[in-house]
Amino acid sequence: MLEKSPKCRTALSKLLLIQWFKLSDSELHTKVQELVEERAKVERRKEYLQMKAALRGNKFINDEGKVVVMNCKINEDIRNDLL
Repeated sequence: MLEKSPKCRTALSKLLLIQWFKLSDSELHTKVQELVEERAKVERRKEYLQMKAALRGNKFINDEGKVVVMNCKINEDIRNDLL
């Protein structure tokens, strides 16, 4: 579509076959919102893992981003699931 030469541009009939061009305004809005939310989720997870990697021992960061010090007597399996 952005080609200067008309010969190199994709035909409009082919462009209209792309799924994005077939969506209604509300469907397109929903799809874009889903993509934005998914990207935000990935970014939050990345930040969480970076903060978690910076901690050691019996500390971890909960879903609210707060540092939690775990009791050393917690079952090892549960502790591993949390970390």
